[in-house]
Amino acid sequence: MKTVSWADVQSSSGAQRTAPLLALVTVIWLGGHCADALVQNTPQADTEPILRFCGTPTPPQIVTVAVQQTLNATMTDLTGTTDPAIFNERIAAQRLVGTNASSTSRSAAAAALPATGLVVPVYFHVLRSGIAVSQGNIPDSTVAAQVQALNTAYAQTGASFTLVATIRTTNSSWYQLQQNSQEWFDMTNVLHQGGPGDLNLYSLNLTFPLLGWSQFPWWYADTPLQDGVFVDIDTLPGGSLSDFNLGNTAVHETGHWLGLFHPFQGGCTSPNDYVSDTTQEASPEYYCVSTPADTCTDVGPDPFQNYMDYPPDRCMKKFTTGQATRLKVSWETYRSGGPAYSPEQAPVAVGNDPPPASTPKPTMRPTAKSTTKPTKGPTRKPTRKPTRKPTRKPTRKPTRKPTRKPT
Repeated sequence: MKTVSWADVQSSSGAQRTAPLLALVTVIWLGGHCADALVQNTPQADTEPILRFCGTPTPPQIVTVAVQQTLNATMTDLTGTTDPAIFNERIAAQRLVGTNASSTSRSAAAAALPATGLVVPVYFHVLRSGIAVSQGNIPDSTVAAQVQALNTAYAQTGASFTLVATIRTTNSSWYQLQQNSQEWFDMTNVLHQGGPGDLNLYSLNLTFPLLGWSQFPWWYADTPLQDGVFVDIDTLPGGSLSDFNLGNTAVHETGHWLGLFHPFQGGCTSPNDYVSDTTQEASPEYYCVSTPADTCTDVGPDPFQNYMDYPPDRCMKKFTTGQATRLKVSWETYRSGGPAYSPEQAPVAVGNDPPPASTPKPTMRPTAKSTTKPTKGPTRKPTRKPTRKPTRKPTRKPTRKPTRKPT
């Protein structure tokens, strides 16, 4: 753990950032997780109250290399090249990327693909401790505003999002759960909907200063029910976090869900985020700045307005062409094999609490491609054992003992 004074944090122009001298920022490295900061004193009214805190883990290099090899194989398979510029030209012509139909060949999928690109169905899970808004029961207008924020941000990538169902669940333990906790496994085992191409977006009352986290697409094959994006309720549009209430935390975390990394991953050392047109960045940019810093000796200033960096919501404005390419290839590799959604197959009615945990769900085990799964690093082991034991043991033994003793 490294503690530095706020005055040590430099602005993009080299001047010290304006903040009270007594403020302290604790920079925490959580076993390979994002580098995040927490303001330890009570901020003044004219200061930014908190800094962005992303809980999505930074994968070890052995995993990122294996993932990139898999993505390159997909690009070659689709268009015969791994050059992003040539790939984008051929993809635009062939319209190959962006289908949820598992039984459709790629050539047939290309013919059926809408010209706007891939479309992501969204299951929006509203976790709450009661029926009041103060207990997490956000109105439908907030749900719609968050989906619109996703569409606004990702329009420049060719991706769009469609709300399939709003699922409201009253459970105090799940509403205030901790990341990777038993409650998180229990909740996702019960609530997860659809397949690898369906975005399960959960609004929760997360513990400060965590704003959200996501599951990477290559984790789906091992832990399908834990797949999704998890954000703090106060980061939704109109939420109480003044610098983070435009819905861009969900935009950022959905970027991870689609296979994007932070642009500062790896600092000034290649291959960073494996995207050639996001300039290298030594550390996150936490602030809105008029002149961007240039913390690495590559070809340009830091990508401080990028949705995958750490500035306040109002300063997040861009995805690059390379990021758009990567998320499309990632989608085709890891997420396009799920069953297509149809309204008749929606397993949970809009606005109702789901069935109890002991009730099996017919859509829990969608078919997923396993041939493209990269070798996993040590970060996936903790997520395997808890996924099955909590939901299966209670459903079998109690049903048989009463029927056999009388005979």
